[in-house]
Amino acid sequence: MSWALWNKLPRGLLKKQFKAWDRLGPDVKRLVVRLAEEQKFKCVHCPRERNLIIEHDHDPIFGTGDRLTAFNIRGLVCQRCNWHLMIYEKDLNGEYRGFDDVSSYISDSEWETYIYAYDTRVVRLYESQLEERMGTLKYLKRRIFLDKFDDWKEWGPRKRTYPWLWGFDEIKERRRNIIRTPEQFFKVLAAIAEYIKNQIAKDPGWRPPQEMMPMLGRIVEFVEGLWPEIEERYKALQAGRSEAVQPSVVAATA
Repeated sequence: MSWALWNKLPRGLLKKQFKAWDRLGPDVKRLVVRLAEEQKFKCVHCPRERNLIIEHDHDPIFGTGDRLTAFNIRGLVCQRCNWHLMIYEKDLNGEYRGFDDVSSYISDSEWETYIYAYDTRVVRLYESQLEERMGTLKYLKRRIFLDKFDDWKEWGPRKRTYPWLWGFDEIKERRRNIIRTPEQFFKVLAAIAEYIKNQIAKDPGWRPPQEMMPMLGRIVEFVEGLWPEIEERYKALQAGRSEAVQPSVVAATA
């Protein structure tokens, strides 16, 4: 099947060679062939027809971003458009990009169309797999329940009885794990630490799965950067408590 799918692509269309292609999962190969056909065997943003990169989301809603999956592949782009996508998204997110005199030629409408197609495809795939796991009857009950949210939100007379004042989009998009407060952050951090401690208690040789490592690395980096300020605030808090206690001690001894 790998060779048959490879032969559906024009020679030189992908930057990958067959050896690298052969290591991809079957669902990834089928998706790449489908995207190539939908893009008329050229870059999704320009007319280039050779050495295209399989561009993917490094922080997807579903699954991992460190390897190609059907849940994170966004499209086939040339090296130049891939670079301009990076510039556009860094500007969009307010991130430092290191190229002050360069602007992206990707327009807002091009990026929105590209991302909308990707998001729609991923949600369809997720729902399809969910239906397969749950069974059609349970899945339909779930869909009917979720559709009530739309009814509550959109139909005028029921807006007054809508049960949430915020968070509707997160509920609909299954992004319930958004952290909004420091208390939620520390609760999640404590849960992760407790999970790792319990796993090591059960098996001293246990190591976190590879998928967890990028997340744990970001947490460690964040806490290390925050730690000096935490120490400083803690010392100031302790000093304030000492000053508050001192007058009462003096009064008591007097």
